[in-house]
Amino acid sequence: MSSSDPANSSNPHADGDALSRLIDQVGLRARTFFTGTACDTTTYAARDDGVGHLHLLRHGTMSLWLEDGRRIELGEPTLVVLGRSSTHTMDTSREPGADLVCAEIELGLTGGSPLLVGFPEILAVPLAAVPGLGKTLDLLFQEAFGEQFGRQAALDRLIELLLVLLLRHCVATGRFDVGLLAGLADPRLARALERMHAAPDRHWTLERLAEAAGMSRASFAATFKARVSVPPGDYLTMLRLAAAARGLRDGLPLKTIAARTGYGSATALARAFRQRYGESPGAWGARARGA
Repeated sequence: MSSSDPANSSNPHADGDALSRLIDQVGLRARTFFTGTACDTTTYAARDDGVGHLHLLRHGTMSLWLEDGRRIELGEPTLVVLGRSSTHTMDTSREPGADLVCAEIELGLTGGSPLLVGFPEILAVPLAAVPGLGKTLDLLFQEAFGEQFGRQAALDRLIELLLVLLLRHCVATGRFDVGLLAGLADPRLARALERMHAAPDRHWTLERLAEAAGMSRASFAATFKARVSVPPGDYLTMLRLAAAARGLRDGLPLKTIAARTGYGSATALARAFRQRYGESPGAWGARARGA
């Protein structure tokens, strides 16, 4: 096998990277539903399908309340991400209101998405704190407050790009102490995560993953659990089933999905999928496709 094979390379960014591969496998989508100036109070209820929200404050002031009573005051351009479906209230009633772009987002198709491991209920990041956003924001605001053909599609793709840039920023700055993004920020764990993301169908033993990380078996297991918040085996199962959910939404045959995600048969995948998500792959896939 050549050294350019991503499963063998010592460079976690060779021929791709762990974050890009994961996004490809589990999906990342956005649907913009509001652009303009808001001067009111709006409550967003938690949804059964787990879809989260993104609120981009361009100008003005805004207050956010979470269901547990926490309150966040925003007075500068800020990106607010609620990765999971969560009841929250947004108050923009103070003059002169707030210029906003709001979108529904999916960081993976299920509540068990690896992208959401360790992700906070709410993440509020001032735009000035994330370098390199200028051109993307210029394009986004141009589309948001314009009337060009293809505006909706352009906005949705730009919001998705903004999310990728935010996730990259969180990894690069070590923003999180635990979770997937914390694991990717550790060069040793990133090498092991890249192996899993590159080939989730392989039989990844603890020994092979520890070798990829350049650590002892015991040290790797303890460090992975402490940083990512789940053991390596549980993370691999989560990755496989999240990738299977993406395949089901895309209408792939269960046998094909099973082969791609490391299950010996469609029956074995169906059993694992039902155990985690409480319904058969067929029922889940039909609901995800709106069938």
